[in-house]
Amino acid sequence: MRQIGKLPSRSSAQVLVDYLLAQGITTKLEQVAGQGGESEQWILWGMNEDQIDTSRAIYNEYVANPEDPRFREARGTAKNLRKQEQAVKTRRERQMFDANRLWSTPRMRDIPVVTSCIVISVTVSLLTGFGNTRLGLLDKFYYRPQTTQDLHFPEEILDMPLRPPGMEDDPTETHDLGFQRFKEALIFSKTISRERPKNPDVAILKGEVWRLVTPIFLHFSGMHLLFNMMWLYTLGGVLEVRRGSWKILGMILLIGMISNAAQAHSSPNLFGGMSGVVYGLFCFLWLGRIVDPGIGIGVSQQQVVLMMVWMFMGFSMPQMNMANWAHLGGALSGAGLALGMGGLKSLRKGNRSRWV
Repeated sequence: MRQIGKLPSRSSAQVLVDYLLAQGITTKLEQVAGQGGESEQWILWGMNEDQIDTSRAIYNEYVANPEDPRFREARGTAKNLRKQEQAVKTRRERQMFDANRLWSTPRMRDIPVVTSCIVISVTVSLLTGFGNTRLGLLDKFYYRPQTTQDLHFPEEILDMPLRPPGMEDDPTETHDLGFQRFKEALIFSKTISRERPKNPDVAILKGEVWRLVTPIFLHFSGMHLLFNMMWLYTLGGVLEVRRGSWKILGMILLIGMISNAAQAHSSPNLFGGMSGVVYGLFCFLWLGRIVDPGIGIGVSQQQVVLMMVWMFMGFSMPQMNMANWAHLGGALSGAGLALGMGGLKSLRKGNRSRWV
């Protein structure tokens, strides 16, 4: 940084600074107090050594004729250049988001949507006995209502009276948990259809629209719940901190509906779990980093391998009883969101460059 010259006022100095900026020359102003009765002055500093001679030549021209129109006409150009520079700076700061906050364990108060999803999932799983009890409540969370085919009862059991002779008289049996569950299931079976509907959307089309989403809160074992909640906290927490609560809420609802519909229309069996949403968030982070490297967040190669192997195992080993189509539907919807985000960003960038 080298001194180019001195000017008597801020306004006159700013005119020259604007003109130099319009010529591609960056400068800096410094105010200095006057000495020996002299008034204050403004020192103009050149930032680039290669432009010092050119800057001094322009400075001399300006001092000789400060009213030359070309100097004041450059103000608009300088203003636009500063706006562009600020936009670049803001975008860079957004991409360089606080890494410590981003990748450290997020606090629950910083991720209210993800925290709420975890609390709801745990509560529903406990209230429904991980899919084993409270059949009436459980039925409200499935994509479609349960049928006796889902309970796997033989016809002769379904035709039994609710209180067959002697069943209620044995005090040892009435306190047996297995017997109580059987009795509850038998009573419940009297209130539901015996055959699965051909259209899994039948209840949704009748107004029970919550079924589009609620299967994501059902889990059928402690490990199933723990595994999904860990991934939701890891992936969803990062996205909520980075992109905000409203966006992560919209993503969870959209991915949840698509993954649930994919599973319901691909398999007649009832299902539940957050894994479709987890796969959607995972693919959004994975492909989002590819289509927009400046996004600042992504997933590791080890995570990619783990998730892809797990999906492959689900499709190749049916005995694992996984909601494979929910996984695939969630993954594709998350990938679609990432690609759509990248395409929209490219379109906006193209429109901006057209107007520059």
